[in-house]
Amino acid sequence: MYQWTPLLHTLGVHVVSLDEMTGIQALERLHPTLPMKPGLIERRGFEYIRHGTLSLIAGFDVAIGQLPVVSMGPTRGETDFASFDR
Repeated sequence: MYQWTPLLHTLGVHVVSLDEMTGIQALERLHPTLPMKPGLIERRGFEYIRHGTLSLIAGFDVAIGQLPVVSMGPTRGETDFASFDR
């Protein structure tokens, strides 16, 4: 199918490859990052605040090589996948 995507694209047919990544931890650093100083590297604290998990769904348009639709949210249900069907 992928070898025919340029021809299908000229006919108005889009070949989209979907992928999902679930369970992404949404983290926030507790302390601000300290900027570099002469002779010292940038410093970051190790403590963080948890904000639950997120799901990422991405649709890659094979013919044009772009991600026209990306969905990130707390769920990955039917309505999330339906957003790719246009």
